[in-house]
Amino acid sequence: MKKKKKKYFAELMERHAGAGCEPACLHFGECGGCMFQNIPYENQLLLKKDYVNDLFEGIASVDNVEPGTPLGYRNRMDMVCAFGKKGLRMQGRYRQVVDIQSCAIMQSATNEKFIELRELLSGIEDYDYLHHSGYLRYIVLRQGRFTGEVMANLVVSVPENRFGFALYDFLETVDSSSIILSDGLADLSFGPVHQTLKKGFITESFDGIEYMITPNSFFQSNSEVALAMYRKIKAHTSGRTLDLYSGVGSISLFVASAAESVTGVEIVQESVDTAHKNAENNEIGNVNFF
Repeated sequence: MKKKKKKYFAELMERHAGAGCEPACLHFGECGGCMFQNIPYENQLLLKKDYVNDLFEGIASVDNVEPGTPLGYRNRMDMVCAFGKKGLRMQGRYRQVVDIQSCAIMQSATNEKFIELRELLSGIEDYDYLHHSGYLRYIVLRQGRFTGEVMANLVVSVPENRFGFALYDFLETVDSSSIILSDGLADLSFGPVHQTLKKGFITESFDGIEYMITPNSFFQSNSEVALAMYRKIKAHTSGRTLDLYSGVGSISLFVASAAESVTGVEIVQESVDTAHKNAENNEIGNVNFF
């Protein structure tokens, strides 16, 4: 199945390449973060439509893919810190890291903060994930698309704060920052919060619903597309509603006014706790989370 998928993707990319276009990112082709920047955006939408229709053949069909913002849209980026580099893994090569200078799909504020952190943390020992030694594993940046609030988290391998005064001025320029512990052999960019350096959450807003986003809680990585999707979901919502994998309650709270009641189910306790707080903060009483 994996080989078939890769072959089909290659066929789609060739079919929709057209005359091609200049990638916006200087790392494109080396970094594994993007696939389509050398394909005109209107052709990317056709490619996605063909791919989805192939997946759902005999079940449903898609007439078109609603366009979004092709660059500068992403709410979250996890930048690996290893081998003296800070960035993303090389395309198809887990053991190598591309030293990212700037990322075209990140929102502008988080991109700027990443560039600052690259310099500020240059003297901090990074983590060798092949030999499981070292300290700083990831820089995780998150941003609310509609609020502009920025979170900068640092994922470390031991429960210590080795940053000293390196972040003293930087913390004044972000809304939230935490040190996250990931002390196992698995390559993870999340874990228990070792230390909250500032606030511990940011907010995002969808049509007047305010969402708290905590360090480990899931939230859609493209807010513009998520909002369009939530509006369509709400249009089909009524009666007693079940929201599976409900995260911080983003869909549950958004559709609550169209439902008799909403029950959200989620495995991550931090997200469940945050969902309850989000319901309380928005004064929405017909939702519950488990």
